[in-house]
Amino acid sequence: MKLKNLYLLVVAALLASCGRQLLVTVQNPSDLKREKETVEVPWSTIQAKYPSATSVGITITTPSGEVTAHQLVAGDSSNADLLIFQVDVAPHSQTTYTIRKQASPTFAPTVFGRTVPERMDDFAWENNRIAFRVYGPALEATGEISNGIDVWVKRTDSLIINKWYKSADYHTDHGDGLDCYKVGRTLGAGAMAPWIDGKLWLGNNYTSAKVLANGPIRVSVLLTYKPFEVSGEQVQESRLITLDANSNLSCIRELYSNNMVGKQVAAGIISRDGGEVKGDDALGWLAYWEPINGSNGNTALAVVIPRSDVRTLVQQGHHLCTATYTKPFCYYAGASWSKAGFRNSTEWFAYVDTFAKKLRLPLVVKVR
Repeated sequence: MKLKNLYLLVVAALLASCGRQLLVTVQNPSDLKREKETVEVPWSTIQAKYPSATSVGITITTPSGEVTAHQLVAGDSSNADLLIFQVDVAPHSQTTYTIRKQASPTFAPTVFGRTVPERMDDFAWENNRIAFRVYGPALEATGEISNGIDVWVKRTDSLIINKWYKSADYHTDHGDGLDCYKVGRTLGAGAMAPWIDGKLWLGNNYTSAKVLANGPIRVSVLLTYKPFEVSGEQVQESRLITLDANSNLSCIRELYSNNMVGKQVAAGIISRDGGEVKGDDALGWLAYWEPINGSNGNTALAVVIPRSDVRTLVQQGHHLCTATYTKPFCYYAGASWSKAGFRNSTEWFAYVDTFAKKLRLPLVVKVR
């Protein structure tokens, strides 16, 4: 009888233990290796299991028992709060991660973004691979107008925005990268503009920036612009830009006013004198390997629009990806460097092609 009672106690303890965890199974439906890719779980799913849980009161472990970084991303009126973390899943297989209610360690950030009032209100954001910036109201007040995206290439996993702005010497490579990309009055490295009457209608500098997430895995900012003219009409614009760790491309949710719905838009990359370009309309991507820039190597750019109506063309000094605007309109834009990660155009084009294919076959997340 005592052994039977002991057995029942052990079983009860095991069942109770199982009840204190959630299992997240991530399935990979593609023949592509998925490494360090972000997945999302609705925070409401976690709270249904752990009503009093906070983001610092849970841990996520890999199948080997290693604790992995996670982040709670706050939603808005149209999006729920999300718990995000990164996964590795082999082709046509699945991996199970475990969520438990217990104190979480502090994770070192791999992303960062902020407004830079000391440099004419730039907004800059980065991850462990690449950095970007856009231009703000103080710069526009001087007469310098551009709503294009600038690139800061780097060859370090460290976050460099604060360091480079503090030194004010980021146009020279001191070993970790530099700003050698020229934007001017263009779309730069993948910004979007209305494409109407065979013309790009460029907007102005952003007027306000609201940081929505800032690490350790995802940085996200909502940029608001003042209305600008598009073929005789005033158009309002905002951009929700999100960059995750271990990705060279930011996700951009372009929001125009309703009078743009059904009209053509274009995401573009400056075309230099030379370089190599490749694209795939069926997969919705365009990539550009810029001509060599002296000792600064080659900058690599890309735009990915995961839609079926994408057309690529060269107009007004840009390589463009065009499509019909729907609300919201989500696409991806990013960059890399020949001195960090991608040695030549072949490697860069393969990365962008694979990125586009992954968007067509997303990971499947199930919670139990």
